[in-house]
Amino acid sequence: MMQRKNNTIINATIWLLLAIILCCCKEEEEGFFVVGMGNKNDSRVSQQDHDHLTQVAIAVPLFFHSGSYHVYLNVGSPTPQRQLVIVDTGSHYTAFPCEPCKHCGRNTHAAAHFFRPQSSTTFQTVPCDQCHWVTAASAFHHQGPKQNCRISKVCPHTQKYTEGSSWTALESQDYVFLATDHVEESLALHQQLAVPFVFGCQTEETGLFISQYADGIMGMAMHPNSLLSQLYSTKSIANMAFSMCIDGSSIYHNYYASSSAASYDTAVKGGLFTMGGVHLQDLTDLVHHTTSQPMQFIELVKDKGWFTVAVQQVYIVSATTGEHIPVVTNEINSFNTGKGTIVDSGTTDTFFPKDLGDILSNAWEKVAMSLGLKYGNKMISLTDTEFAKLPFFKLILRGESTYGKEVEWTIHPNAYFEPVATTTRNNPKMLRNRNKKEEDRIHWEGKRSFTNRIYLDEANGAVLGANSMIDHHVLFDVGNHRIGIAPADCSEFDDVVHAS
Repeated sequence: MMQRKNNTIINATIWLLLAIILCCCKEEEEGFFVVGMGNKNDSRVSQQDHDHLTQVAIAVPLFFHSGSYHVYLNVGSPTPQRQLVIVDTGSHYTAFPCEPCKHCGRNTHAAAHFFRPQSSTTFQTVPCDQCHWVTAASAFHHQGPKQNCRISKVCPHTQKYTEGSSWTALESQDYVFLATDHVEESLALHQQLAVPFVFGCQTEETGLFISQYADGIMGMAMHPNSLLSQLYSTKSIANMAFSMCIDGSSIYHNYYASSSAASYDTAVKGGLFTMGGVHLQDLTDLVHHTTSQPMQFIELVKDKGWFTVAVQQVYIVSATTGEHIPVVTNEINSFNTGKGTIVDSGTTDTFFPKDLGDILSNAWEKVAMSLGLKYGNKMISLTDTEFAKLPFFKLILRGESTYGKEVEWTIHPNAYFEPVATTTRNNPKMLRNRNKKEEDRIHWEGKRSFTNRIYLDEANGAVLGANSMIDHHVLFDVGNHRIGIAPADCSEFDDVVHAS
């Protein structure tokens, strides 16, 4: 979680996609797998059930609000409590406010109330000698009037983020799994697949955590403390992988251009989040990839922590002529210095290296010369015709070694030019799929206002934020040390099974 952290619905259904298993799988076990209701009085499953569930990949709705993307978690027993959390590939802790937090955003979060530990029969605070996030010795010497391990016998933790927000929490454990906004289906999924998971019971929030719509955050970076790692280690999912498919068109219609004043009071449809799937046929069957080109695979530079990729070339591309203006031409460049270029779903915007600012802005202005625009991040107003002439960014990334070629990651204007909601309400559809024919593109009358959300001020390396992922299916394949990417229509889903 970095920089501009703001805050993420598909109709409530639970979709279960069976991943194609390795050659050791029995043939009769292939196909879609529907989770049954199980024992309503016990959120745990038998070892035999878990053995079968290792073949499952789960798909649940992705939610959008105020620039961030979220999923629901169900937490606790026997009746789980739902928490809406930011999906953050830039951190690895999961945390949300717990009663009786005195310094948390009580009237801003999605849930009607904070998580209530006393209402869960399986909740426990992690004792001082069993801390997961810090060593027992560190916890013992933690300084703070109410969080000193020698007095409270618990594991306190404070997490700070680049843009200045922070939270303080106590390490806690309860049964946790993904959910949707459909209570009965979420309960069925929870009873079958929930696992004991250590999260932060927040006792204090600062900065954006107080005002954000989401209840908390779910860190998905490569780390043993992530929910992904825990689900995989307990055989609740088939593979060490998850994916996000962000639906830009639905977000525009239902959030930015909604005529309802209530549209900001709730999250809106934002696409799909999957966990446990890794096989291409499964992912392609689930999501409509918008080109005939298969998913491309990018090599991860690091094997833990952030999802870091190597940028080899960058082009500014004309939408009208197709001209490519090179701004980075080799792998030795500032995209790969310092922390490198990270893919961070928890950061709303995209940030390119500061020392390439002049080169990037000059190339962009050259392509956009007919519009008379200067590159910047102030609000501008454009006609439909002008918007269609805006340049797009094409990044060439180092491909996975077995993939054998470079990978293109394209960021179109409909991804990096954010509509200004206060001036686009009650207006016709603006977002368009660049793979559609020109005659299919929706036009509008007059001018609409936008803000460019690619900033040229990152001190070292770069951040590919959530907006760079719009209208793409992005697979974070931790087990195979790679990221997959494919242009996709994230509003349409095939071959999904409704668990009822």
